[in-house]
Amino acid sequence: METHGSPQSPEERPDPREAQAALREIEQASASVADIRTPLWYFLALAALVAPLGPAVALLPEPPLGNVLGVIGLTVWSVLLGALVARVTRQMGVVKWLTPRQMLPFAIGVAALTLTFVVLRIVLGQDWILDTLSVAMGALIAAFGVYHSRTASMEPS
Repeated sequence: METHGSPQSPEERPDPREAQAALREIEQASASVADIRTPLWYFLALAALVAPLGPAVALLPEPPLGNVLGVIGLTVWSVLLGALVARVTRQMGVVKWLTPRQMLPFAIGVAALTLTFVVLRIVLGQDWILDTLSVAMGALIAAFGVYHSRTASMEPS
């Protein structure tokens, strides 16, 4: 077993008071991060970024102009997404990922929406159906944000 950064001799180890103080600091840091919640505005802004993707791609003109506009649009979209993530991280003071348990309702929603849209596309034979999937995903992200905002404080972190 490797012990990177651990004291090698008994003289270098902290005394019980130092060890206890270090553990208290760790517990305090964990407790301060546990109460941080992702704000609702983040989910709503993310939904607003995701929703127009499918329709925007569907409206692109034929190549080569469509390719150029697509690359420009993707670049602008990526910058906006990066700015959104940077802003929420700055506001929260930390990047805190949702737990698998917190993400389960969203994952179920994504799977159900995707399956529904694929089946509709196959049954109805209309290409535009998949172009509207991002609109439904944007609505799902917004709904999940509301759900998460209401339930996050009730869940153990």
